[in-house]
Amino acid sequence: MSQHPDLIHVLETDWLVKLAGDLELLYETATNRTDSSHLVAMSVTRSRFCEIFGNAVNELLLANSWRSSSAPPRRWVNCTAAHGTNIAALLRLFPQAKFIHTIRDVDSVAKCLVDWPGPDGTSPYNEESAYDYWLTTTKALLEAEMAFGSDRIMRVSFASLLKDTENALRCCLSFLHEPFSSGCLRPFTGLDSIGAEAPQRSMEIRTRSQTRDEAELLSGLLNQVPRSSFGPDPERIERLDAAFSENGRPRVSDGTILSLTERIKEVARSFLPADARTVVVSKGDDALVRLGDRKAGHFPQNEDGVYAGFHPGDGYEAISHLEALRKKGYDFLLIPNPQFWWLQFYGEFNEHLHARYRIAFYQEDTCLIFDLRDQQEAGGTNLKVMCESKVQV
Repeated sequence: MSQHPDLIHVLETDWLVKLAGDLELLYETATNRTDSSHLVAMSVTRSRFCEIFGNAVNELLLANSWRSSSAPPRRWVNCTAAHGTNIAALLRLFPQAKFIHTIRDVDSVAKCLVDWPGPDGTSPYNEESAYDYWLTTTKALLEAEMAFGSDRIMRVSFASLLKDTENALRCCLSFLHEPFSSGCLRPFTGLDSIGAEAPQRSMEIRTRSQTRDEAELLSGLLNQVPRSSFGPDPERIERLDAAFSENGRPRVSDGTILSLTERIKEVARSFLPADARTVVVSKGDDALVRLGDRKAGHFPQNEDGVYAGFHPGDGYEAISHLEALRKKGYDFLLIPNPQFWWLQFYGEFNEHLHARYRIAFYQEDTCLIFDLRDQQEAGGTNLKVMCESKVQV
């Protein structure tokens, strides 16, 4: 592909996934100062924030990869294998990106990986881990394809690239909306005699395991079943986005502290009943209402349960909305750390909560949870003082 006049090849870009994770955490930090946050004031969403940095990366890569003897390329390509398991992260940075998944026979890939010399001259893969790597990456790419659709991720067999090179390349370039260029054929010159899946070493792989059996079965199916066309699946996309939010975002500097959304999810798992329904002062952030298997909704919300798009006009309006949601079956109110300002700004709301409801959980850097199931007669005073004193720090 890099032989195409409008495409340029860039070297390893596995750092992009870490960048996407860092940006998630930075956005969280930059918007946790209530509505005085500049990003909030400008209505910069999480997705737009990541996309802006992605545009900067795109310009940087194109500007520094330009072959001076030719016209500037319009797009760049990269073949970092690790990207196969991080499609959701990359789409945070590059929402218009397209991906080509090259399917190669698993036994051939395993032989290549076992023979591949690492920095010390020995391969980091043994036979079992080689099959596991192919299986994990291929499954991730298939899941991403089913989520984002065939217009976003194209599947092409390695065998077809060698046996019918020009036709396969025309299909790939058409998928990218690029015209065919004969220069793309040059890297394939002389490969016909090698064969589509020539072994990379004479010694056969001896591992026989469940992982290898599953990988070979999937490999065979992918090489036999023709690729079909289908659109994006919003539910699958949401699951992949949630998985990235849970697993892809980095730890803070000491390597042990979870991000805010991860801490809140852990609190929900540990302190909320399995059948509880929780309303979250979320500021419209969907990540904050994904509490694992605990059901949660936005506060405030409209009649359809979607974030209302604005804050209550005053404390009495907040009280009225909360009580209406409680009657609809919500059991807990969760206030994340960045929204603790509600307790100071909406004084009547704060008084109402502490007078009527028990504090089920409080951790200064994470969240405050009120139990809405039973109204208390008294006993909230000491907890209120503790909470307010820490919020003001």
